[in-house]
Amino acid sequence: MPSAPYGIMMVFWLFGALLTGGIGRLQQAPVKNGGSSDDLFAGVTFVRSNPAILGTISLDLFAVLFGGVTALLPIYARDILQTGPLGLGVLRAAPAVGALLMTMVLARHTINRRVGLRMFQSVIVFGVATVVFGLSHWMWLSALALAVLGAADTISVVIRFSL
Repeated sequence: MPSAPYGIMMVFWLFGALLTGGIGRLQQAPVKNGGSSDDLFAGVTFVRSNPAILGTISLDLFAVLFGGVTALLPIYARDILQTGPLGLGVLRAAPAVGALLMTMVLARHTINRRVGLRMFQSVIVFGVATVVFGLSHWMWLSALALAVLGAADTISVVIRFSL
């Protein structure tokens, strides 16, 4: 019965909409009159004055811009790995599996020391996993590289959100 998942999701969506409707409104703070150009650039000034945040954001920006492989997964699965929809599904799920496993590790073993070094290490592992995926012609190695990529990205995300 192919329509069952859609029906279940519709029930959950309606339940969520019903619960959302029960959320009470809070009184809003009064809005400050007008803004200045200083307000417009306050975020940029803050980031530039904090080298740790600027470095973290810049490092992650370059890793994401130059390391995004998910858009190429359908072509890679079909032309290089010669796999069908099931293989593509495995490749699409592999980063999420790696991320899930890493969140379980990080929940037990938090990053308390040398956070900057851990950030650089995770970005390096992310890059190496991307290169391994790009050079791989084996399905198992490609899925493993994507899982490692997802795990390394999770470390980066946790560190960024903590900052």
